[in-house]
Amino acid sequence: SVSSVSGIGLFLMGLVAVTAGWYTGLRWPDPTSALNTWMIASLLAFLLGTLGAILKANRLKQSLWNDAVRRFLICLLPALGIGAALTVALLPTAQLHLIPAIWMLCYGAGVLAAGTYAAAILRWMGAAFLGCGAIALFAPGWQPLLLIMSFGIFHLVFGIELHRRYGG
Repeated sequence: SVSSVSGIGLFLMGLVAVTAGWYTGLRWPDPTSALNTWMIASLLAFLLGTLGAILKANRLKQSLWNDAVRRFLICLLPALGIGAALTVALLPTAQLHLIPAIWMLCYGAGVLAAGTYAAAILRWMGAAFLGCGAIALFAPGWQPLLLIMSFGIFHLVFGIELHRRYGG
């Protein structure tokens, strides 16, 4: 399994998402502004998650770029790329309500697939994201709460558990 997946990194990612959710609120009078906030938060969270993985690998004196990590990224990155491409394609349209569901579904699919090369707990997190994404497709009014739940609370909870079980 990928020992370089950082529980602390996931936890920090969750804090960023909870902060973004608090900032944007549960009502989005201006969806474009809210989505911009979430996009900035996602970039910051990605950087913190990467930094957490680097620090954990260094602390454990392990190579960050081993075969399992490469497989993990091969599973995760295409799903993230699809989510980014669909976001860019939908931003100038009247279909902004689809973007949060797409984010949760793409991230969930990527984490679920990548979890085959990581701690099993990540597969559960990916499945939880897929569930939230599916709900978000059919209940757009719940999307702000589902974003906070998935990208915020799930990262916090699974990050703590990953840290507790796998040391970092």
